[in-house]
Amino acid sequence: MRKIATLLFVLSLGFAYQFQGIEGIYGTWINTNPHTRGITKIVITRRGGDVYVKVWGKCHPSDCYFGEAKAYTFAGSPYDDPGRHFKSLMAIYRFRESERYLIINRPSGNILRVRTLIHFPVDERKNMDKSYTFRKARVAPPAVRGITRAPEPISPPNGKVFSHYPRTTTLRWRPVPGAVSYTVEIYYIEPCGPMRRPETCRAVLWKRVEGIRGTSYTFRFVGAQPGKWRVWGVDASGRPGPKSGWMYFRYTR
Repeated sequence: MRKIATLLFVLSLGFAYQFQGIEGIYGTWINTNPHTRGITKIVITRRGGDVYVKVWGKCHPSDCYFGEAKAYTFAGSPYDDPGRHFKSLMAIYRFRESERYLIINRPSGNILRVRTLIHFPVDERKNMDKSYTFRKARVAPPAVRGITRAPEPISPPNGKVFSHYPRTTTLRWRPVPGAVSYTVEIYYIEPCGPMRRPETCRAVLWKRVEGIRGTSYTFRFVGAQPGKWRVWGVDASGRPGPKSGWMYFRYTR
């Protein structure tokens, strides 16, 4: 029984290997030899149902981009689907002085082996056969997200009418995660007739205050007229978060 179990295990590994698809080849591959004078980087992608290969080679002061070529995929049998029974692919690059054929085998884990056949049709240089080993580049971690929420204004409530003088006004809002400071914008609204809502009249930026460390700001408003304000957080990297909605108020004197 132990021999039968072992045989079944080996057969299952072979079956899994046979049906390994092409998905593992997509990504960015870096030459394991940092001092290579040949191909330094390969990027393999899929668009629609086709596979494309981009190639970079050693140049000074920065690597040369050889271009992108559509690749041919190969299976082990003319009756097998190369996508499901993938064994290798070939990309062809034709330049004025050379033709380059890249034969890329199915990767083994994060190792990719590439054979390059170079033909020189216009001069006396001899054909070349070069082999390279590449390692799959690590996927960069997701970008650190900044502030994702706008502060919630608390007071004064939207549409508040003030009649006191001097026009000392205190704005308050709730804190948001990730904010190390807040920015407040205050606009005054030019009168445009008693039948018009303040939202439809011309607003002029009166004051923008940055670097507020708390969750309130006190100021004296400019005149006996409508105004509006909004607030947003700023994180430790200086990135602003979403802005709150506009809050309206009005002074009568």
